[in-house]
Amino acid sequence: MEPASHNPDRTLEQTPPSPDTTLAQTEPSAFATVPPPARAVVSGFVLGDELGRGGMGVVYKAVQSGLNRTVALKMVLSGAYAGRAEVARFLGEAEAVAAIRHPHVIQVYEVGENDGRPFFAMEFLIGGSLARRLKDGGPMPPHAAAELLAKIADGVEAAHGLGIVHRDLKPDNILFDAADVPKVVDFGLAKRGTTDLTATGAIMGTPSYMAPEQAAGQTKFVGPAVDVYALGVILFECLTGRVPFVGKDVLALLEKIREESPPRVRAFAPAVPRDLETVVAKCLAKNPQERYPTAGALAADLRRHLAGERPLASVRGSSMGGVWAALDRGRHAAEFAAYSTLFLWLAVLMVCADCAMGLWMNGVVPQAVGVSCSLVRVFGVPIVVYRYAGRAVGSASSRFLVALWAGYLVGCVVVGLVDTIILRQGEPSYHDYVQFTLMAGVAFVALGPQYWGWCYAFGAGFLLLPFAMTACPMASAFLFALMWGVSLVTISAHLRRLSRLAAAG
Repeated sequence: MEPASHNPDRTLEQTPPSPDTTLAQTEPSAFATVPPPARAVVSGFVLGDELGRGGMGVVYKAVQSGLNRTVALKMVLSGAYAGRAEVARFLGEAEAVAAIRHPHVIQVYEVGENDGRPFFAMEFLIGGSLARRLKDGGPMPPHAAAELLAKIADGVEAAHGLGIVHRDLKPDNILFDAADVPKVVDFGLAKRGTTDLTATGAIMGTPSYMAPEQAAGQTKFVGPAVDVYALGVILFECLTGRVPFVGKDVLALLEKIREESPPRVRAFAPAVPRDLETVVAKCLAKNPQERYPTAGALAADLRRHLAGERPLASVRGSSMGGVWAALDRGRHAAEFAAYSTLFLWLAVLMVCADCAMGLWMNGVVPQAVGVSCSLVRVFGVPIVVYRYAGRAVGSASSRFLVALWAGYLVGCVVVGLVDTIILRQGEPSYHDYVQFTLMAGVAFVALGPQYWGWCYAFGAGFLLLPFAMTACPMASAFLFALMWGVSLVTISAHLRRLSRLAAAG
């Protein structure tokens, strides 16, 4: 936590709440910066000054005695008088933050209870808040703002991966450590999985950073999209020095958020690149389905912009943008980003084996060469997969990929044995490749929704290839090898790009 105090949490019943304060279902509490009372003693910690308080908790600077480590210690504000729901929400925050292990999320050191009063100790962040930096320094340069939001989005994505939705992202809840690393803090309003202590119709969060569905009171049913919206508001503020919507009071502000289209970034900051403006606009879409599907997707698009590439949000605005965005949409990116070299080796095995078969079928090399190369492929693929994936082939997505490859190879072997040995008595058959091609096309189409949208395009290429093979049967094996080479090398390049983006984060 930061030494400087920031806006306290307030309840909706208080009049009038500020658009920049958090609305929460908690008991009203006075706000004052005072030394900790004598009764606020926690075993194992020496409490110092109060750093801040909100509707639910109070945070002290403290020293963890055994380790002589400075921490931020948060306790339930109402102490022994805390209600059951208040304690449950407080412990829910502690559990949520403790579950997340990410360099851009505040770290929890210890969770405990002292005289019936729960507490948790967090890392002490001395770099101040993003809110303070924006207030003191004004708008940020576009490149710096994009870099910062990519890191914050990474931390939010880590929370989403555990089923945790923050629901109160704002510059006040972005703090910096001594090394200037941004961290997401204050998960007091977080929703974890299907567990939620919020009443239906309750409006929770900070109005200026609420998504339209939050502003409509759909708090129990919101998901990661509300955090993506809040990240867009933060990026808007970093670029322009103001939030998208302002109102004379909270009710007027909430109505604007629900009903009005957000302004364009360049209306307030003309120097901001158009691509970055488009990224913000996608985050602030009224319909949650039109925003980035994940905070990770937002981070990836910001890094595309930083790398000099066009963000997918900008490409979508072109005539073929929707198709391109759908093709480039991928899943399990983090799991497979390191497999670029694996797919290059698979490309080598597939291309060499089929080129050798093509040379045999055209009478250029003896049968032994073609068959031997094909056998090298059959046994080489599992060896290469084990060499580069190893024990990582344990997740459901990995097992699906391996099973698909294994099924395809077994199918090819069976077709070859039945057609070449049994039916044609060892003579090469160009028709085998039509069957191989159709099986590969079906396999790639099956990979499309599971891994990368471009697999649909590769699948379509394989399914159309038999027409070319019929027109030029002598080139069947070479056409098949070419299609495999293009597909696997493209996938390898895609994974290498993902790996670079991950390293940049």
